[in-house]
Amino acid sequence: MSRFFRGALFPLILIVVGVFLLAQFLTGSSSGKTVKLDYSQLIANTKANKVEKLTFSPGSRQIAFTLKDGRKGTVSYPSDQSGAQFEQTLQVHKVDYGSKKAGSNPILSIILAILPFIFIFGLFIFLMNQMQGGGSRFTSFGKSRAKRMTPDAPKITFR
Repeated sequence: MSRFFRGALFPLILIVVGVFLLAQFLTGSSSGKTVKLDYSQLIANTKANKVEKLTFSPGSRQIAFTLKDGRKGTVSYPSDQSGAQFEQTLQVHKVDYGSKKAGSNPILSIILAILPFIFIFGLFIFLMNQMQGGGSRFTSFGKSRAKRMTPDAPKITFR
């Protein structure tokens, strides 16, 4: 079993699992029922008074909606003008709506910018450990293990 942990397959499995968990964390998992609608279907549902509330995301041109039966979803809208026209429809049909800030979390942006460099540095350290045969000889690549020969040392032959 310890041979499995020292092989190259174990770190590869760890990397794949880490990337999967990171993707799940960043995308988030929505609880409850989700529905997939087109933009025109959302307008039709709004006119039929089936929509409870909406949230516009201008940066990504998306609308997160909640229907009156509890289902949720997101829809992309084609342009800012169509978003403004849809806003007038929301006001006529008295649907609650809001808007998210266009920017994102600066701490998350910094972490996501630094994460590839940390990954590459970690991969470099891992490869250097594998090439050197272990962590104890990682920095010993410049040290010679050869013995120095002096000219006055006795020469031993097999004669």
